[in-house]
Amino acid sequence: MSLAQKSVFIRDATGLVRSVGTFDAFNISFSFVNILSSLWVYSWTPVGYPRANTALAILMIGPVVMLVAVIYAVMSNLIPRSGGDYVWVSRIVHPAIGFMQNFYMNFAFIYWLALVISWVPNWYLSVLFSWLGVATNNPTMATWAANMSAPMWTFIIGSLFIPYIFVILMGGMKTLALAQRVLFVIANFGMIALFVVMFTTPTSTFISNFNHYMQASGSTTTYNSVIYTAQTAGYSPGWGIIPTIIALPYAFSMYGGYNWSSYIAGEVKNAKTKMSRTILPTGLLSIICFTLMGFGIFHLAGFDFYNGIQYIYYNSPAAYPKALILPPLINYFVTFATNNFWIILAILVAYVFNGIWMIGALPAFISRCWFAWAFDRIVPTKLAEVSSRFKVPTYVVILEGLFTWIALYLLVFTQFFAYQANVIVGWMVCYAIVALSVAVLPWRKRDLFESVAPVYKRRFLGVPLLSILSGIMFAFFVFMTYAASVNSALGGPMTWASVGIGIFGMFIIGLAIYAASYLYHKRIGIDIGMAFKEIPPE
Repeated sequence: MSLAQKSVFIRDATGLVRSVGTFDAFNISFSFVNILSSLWVYSWTPVGYPRANTALAILMIGPVVMLVAVIYAVMSNLIPRSGGDYVWVSRIVHPAIGFMQNFYMNFAFIYWLALVISWVPNWYLSVLFSWLGVATNNPTMATWAANMSAPMWTFIIGSLFIPYIFVILMGGMKTLALAQRVLFVIANFGMIALFVVMFTTPTSTFISNFNHYMQASGSTTTYNSVIYTAQTAGYSPGWGIIPTIIALPYAFSMYGGYNWSSYIAGEVKNAKTKMSRTILPTGLLSIICFTLMGFGIFHLAGFDFYNGIQYIYYNSPAAYPKALILPPLINYFVTFATNNFWIILAILVAYVFNGIWMIGALPAFISRCWFAWAFDRIVPTKLAEVSSRFKVPTYVVILEGLFTWIALYLLVFTQFFAYQANVIVGWMVCYAIVALSVAVLPWRKRDLFESVAPVYKRRFLGVPLLSILSGIMFAFFVFMTYAASVNSALGGPMTWASVGIGIFGMFIIGLAIYAASYLYHKRIGIDIGMAFKEIPPE
């Protein structure tokens, strides 16, 4: 037997353990969906999509979200391995394409992780301290609130989460699952309380509390004057069905994480039958909760007030009421819903823990992708070494912590991530690659296709249902790539640097890493391509 045949994989088993239950897999994925963070989902629409009803758009695009969830559930049941879509694409199409696609996704993941970490001081602690300063007449709290958005404090507080990430990942998936369970209770208690407050508080109460606050702050701004100012600045009141339909691509781009439990499928118990029970409910709950968040804030604050003040903040910042010392976020405006100190405190504290809940998920997805790369020998195999005690890829966790800290520094103090302005475009390309890979599965890997559930093997005009569904998914993401490329409100402003470096640059680097690894291993007598003819061992 040749060396290449002996060394298809670095060992006969991954060393990882299937210790994650169905609920924990769901929870880890749902935590990154992070419904409470949708406070920014509803901020940009009045500027980028005038007269669109974001809540309705979020609901209308739901069937597409569930289509993606179905495809990921089918493939995760079929190939339940760490690395998720990297494993599928690299086996079905080509390892270079699979690595290129997943490399880009993980670069985006690191950026998003640093961004999520920064949200804790910038969005959650700042609102909590600001409200406490007003509610308790404590100037110190107001000072703390102002400090939370300062770069140095963002970096200092954010850096405290790097050891947290390291500890929960080094403790193994059981430790991560336990931490996420505790945070699930706190965060979702806050979410339920928020929904109750938004849907049970009359708009008239919000108006009264808002006007009282502005008057007490020495401002002449009133609820009605905000709407008038917005209209003067160019805001169009009300909403229409056509503008809402136009906003559907934007609405879809707000969904993320509901299908990402596929990346940890190699550690989920009975994954061949249970992955669909983690991905499909996550997708469905995402649709329900995102929609409720939108209709809730519109009920509480009024559609034109909420959208109007967003329009002022982004388009005419000089007209934004100075008495409102924070951006017009949902968690800030809920403080005008009631004078009950303890209810508002519970919601705002839950927001902080919600941010930590979100932080715990993404590192798990990232680390298992890097592990899968190493197990296939694309990156140094040292990264695939697993702790005998905790059953985690130790060196991956260490490297991930370092990269996250560097990314946080670059995010806070530099313009480096300006190159990621078009991350949505690259993200859509990656999903299109996954969809196309699944569409050709029946022809590229016929034996593997025979293991899918019978319903997906049913043929229409000779084409399996799985290929039809994934073909629709592919067409949608091709459209989304185009939509994000031509509309800066969705895909960001396109520049030669952001496209050349942020998108094509990352894809080219991914291809180059694979090519370098392939040539290096070929020179020492190992054909790493052999590994991609097989499904990795468990």
